[in-house]
Amino acid sequence: MSECYFLTATELDEYIEAGYTLVSGPHSSEEECLVSCGSGSGSGGEGSGSGSGPEEGLVPCCPDALPTTLYATIVGTDDCTCLDGTYELTWNEGLSWVSETLPSGCTGDITVAITCDEGSELFDLTIVCNEVPLATGATEPNTMACDPVDIQYLGLSFDTGGCCESTFNVFISETV
Repeated sequence: MSECYFLTATELDEYIEAGYTLVSGPHSSEEECLVSCGSGSGSGGEGSGSGSGPEEGLVPCCPDALPTTLYATIVGTDDCTCLDGTYELTWNEGLSWVSETLPSGCTGDITVAITCDEGSELFDLTIVCNEVPLATGATEPNTMACDPVDIQYLGLSFDTGGCCESTFNVFISETV
C-alpha cells in the first residue's frame, strides 16, 4: 500500500524544494488526503467515497511515475534458453514490480522482480528459479533509462542448483 502524508503548507514547500513530486492534492483535511490515495474512506456534503490507490508507480529510482505493469524479457544462452520468454511484472504499490510464480521451460518455477533500491536509486533484479536465486553480485542493471523504461541486466547466472548453468540477459520495458 502506498504511504500518504498530510503536510502543512510549509512542509509541502520544503518537500517540493527537495525534489519530491506532489501526486495528489492539495487537500483540506488528513481524511480527504487518505481517501485520495486509497488508504481510507470518507464522506462529505451529499456523497461519500473511497480511494482506489495510485494508478502509476512513483519510486525514487525514476523522476516520473512508471506504469503499473512492466515486462521482463529473458533471453538465455545454451541450456538457459529454457528461460526465454516475457514475464509480466505488476507494481506492488511500494518499491517493487513482481511477476507471478510461473512454470519455466526449465526444471522449476520462476519468479521475476525488480525493486528500487532507495540508496543507490537503481533497480535491483531478483529472479528465483527452482527455488535458487541469481548468483551474488548480479542484481544491479548494466544500463537503466526511465522514459521510456529500458533496464538491462546482462550476463546473469544462477547459483549452483538453479534452472540452468549458462548465462542469460534480462530486459525490462513498458511493452511486450
